[in-house]
Amino acid sequence: MAVYKEHRVNPFSGFLFIIVQLPILIALYGVFLRGLKNVDASLLYSFVHLPASINYRFIGLFDLSSHSVVLVVLAAVFQYLQSYFLLRASGRNNVKGAQLSMAERMGRQMMYMGPLLSLIILWPLPSAVALYWLTTSAFSTIQQVVINKRIKTTKNP
Repeated sequence: MAVYKEHRVNPFSGFLFIIVQLPILIALYGVFLRGLKNVDASLLYSFVHLPASINYRFIGLFDLSSHSVVLVVLAAVFQYLQSYFLLRASGRNNVKGAQLSMAERMGRQMMYMGPLLSLIILWPLPSAVALYWLTTSAFSTIQQVVINKRIKTTKNP
């Protein structure tokens, strides 16, 4: 906690992004699982019209209303890569015999448990949720790679 106070970092700041994303995931799940058949058009704003039909195809490759093994596996792979690059930022990812702190050990466990949980959670869901998860993980992985490069250039000017 002293390190958090010293660097003025709130350890719970990441929860805000999760809370913002949760309604989006719930809405995606509902729309792609049930569609818009049971929506009362009178509940919509006057400038929003209920579409007659929805095209569930994503770039002609995936039906977002059904299950896609490819998107589920890609989401798990990108989540693994994100964890891998996060651990590389600590610089102790490949050190054999190094005494790891509790946080580093938990990080290594989550590097494998996170993708496994992603597979379990996303497997029965529509592909739209897996696509959302994949997109979020891909952007987070790219962000972590950029951060790692900046840390490396800062350490070695």
